[in-house]
Amino acid sequence: MMLQGKNVLLWLKLFGILLFVWILWHIDRVQLLQAVRGTDLPLAALSFLVLLVSYLARTWRWHALVRAGGMVTQPRESWRVFNLGVFLGAITPGNVGELGRGAYLYRGGMHGGASAAIPVLDRLADFILLLFVSLWGIGELYGNTALAPFLIALLLFMVVFTVLWKLSAPLRQVLPRPALLAQLLTKRTMAAITAATLLSWILYIAWTLLLARALGIAAPAAALVAALVLARIASMLPVAPAGLGTRDAVLVVLLAPYGVAAPQAVALGFLLFLFILASSSIGFFYWIRDRRAIHSPR
Repeated sequence: MMLQGKNVLLWLKLFGILLFVWILWHIDRVQLLQAVRGTDLPLAALSFLVLLVSYLARTWRWHALVRAGGMVTQPRESWRVFNLGVFLGAITPGNVGELGRGAYLYRGGMHGGASAAIPVLDRLADFILLLFVSLWGIGELYGNTALAPFLIALLLFMVVFTVLWKLSAPLRQVLPRPALLAQLLTKRTMAAITAATLLSWILYIAWTLLLARALGIAAPAAALVAALVLARIASMLPVAPAGLGTRDAVLVVLLAPYGVAAPQAVALGFLLFLFILASSSIGFFYWIRDRRAIHSPR
């Protein structure tokens, strides 16, 4: 079973890579190189700085959840564990590796239920905000009439979820989670989560928008932000590491009506991918350091 699971993860990673190769095969690669070489480096560097500041906002959210879980920790420790999650997420399809932060909490002495719930709640905060922003994005790109199928699908999902929730009542009775959620989601913690999530996504949008402008993409800001948000959702699908391939495909399709050539859209997606890998090097450093500390003789 473990071998089959590893094979599935391998094929998921290969899907995104193969999709990216297919895109490269069907676009003008000379124009792609010209777009990358023509990047405004100071503006790109500024965008990378904004990305790192967004990590500080997300670390604040993580720190608030960990403290609510009963673990007394320092901000620098939350920064370490958060960046370890960034690294693990960058090398796994759909950023599922971010859930591995729970293992570090459990290793640090946190109760198993809380250590598993906190990474899920951390990602859920992003998902809820992305859901509302994606509604705006679809309306911005395709008009309000395009929202109807999306809203119908969302309504059906809610109905199915409600039915499954009702049917799972016997199972949920043996899982003592309500008290844990009440402990984690106090008014103070919810306020911190909401503020940190809003701030982190404002900074995320600023990062992607600055990088697009550094490449000379002149599409209207609202349409560009909408396309970038929907591309972010596509990158969350567990079919590619760090959204490689899926993000590029979405950007090519959504930005074409605004005069953005496919090589330029792919250049944007590829630079986003590279910046994510570069930012994950912080977590990679902590990962290497921790492994050395574990295996070093005392």
